[in-house]
This record gives sequence, structure tokens and C-alpha cells, in this order.
Amino acid sequence: MSWESINEMIGLAMVDLDFRQELLAYPLEAAQARGFKLTPKEQEVLKNIAASDIYEFSQLVQARLGPRSG
Repeated sequence: MSWESINEMIGLAMVDLDFRQELLAYPLEAAQARGFKLTPKEQEVLKNIAASDIYEFSQLVQARLGPRSG
């Protein structure tokens, strides 16, 4: 997944309450159910994220995946 796709996933969560709730409760499963293709590293990051809101979620994803390269 590229940063463009990650931003798309987070953007979707901002406008789709159901997806946002799913993403916060079960990040990896929610992303995969919506068809987001994830690298093994991204899967590991999402599997281990616990956030109370989408802002915190996006900050954790960015911190754990490192600098934007694409």
C-alpha cells in the first residue's frame, strides 16, 4: 500500500462512520474487508494499533510506518 492508499483509507474513515468505527475496533480486518491491499509491514502495524479516534489512528500509522516515501 502506498501513502496515497493509506490517506484514502483514513479519508474514507473520516466520512464513513461505519468504516471509522470498524477501523478503530478492528483495523486490519476493516482495511482488508474494504479491499485495501497491505504489505506485511502494514498488516503488522494495523494489527497492533489501538486508537480512540481517527486522528490518533492516523498519527500512530504515520509514526509506525516511518517517512512517507510514495
